[in-house]
Amino acid sequence: IPPSVQDAMNIVFASGERYLWADKLCIVQDDTEVTQDLMSKMDAIYAGAVLAIVTLAGADANSNIPGVQRKTRLLESAVRGNGSIKLEVELSIDELFKNTRYEDRAWTFQERILSRRCL
Repeated sequence: IPPSVQDAMNIVFASGERYLWADKLCIVQDDTEVTQDLMSKMDAIYAGAVLAIVTLAGADANSNIPGVQRKTRLLESAVRGNGSIKLEVELSIDELFKNTRYEDRAWTFQERILSRRCL
């Protein structure tokens, strides 16, 4: 199971939810007909989801979701240090998505628009 999916499983478990749809695992990757059929249903899948976990960081499913695993939190803690550094950044949601691989993926527009909540 790819690291990003393992992290998503941890998020789902911690939230008390019982089910996870992971495109990487739930969509047959080497059957065009099945893939097309499922892609035509993605609007219903996203609209019915309690939460969409949007992974902006990382190039692919083999990347961890930052902050889920202890090792990804260590850098965040080290940067905070003793409070001598203050960094304020204001970015719009569109800026957060810009320059990521997210916009290159097939059905991210539906995911972003139809999901009730995104994490």
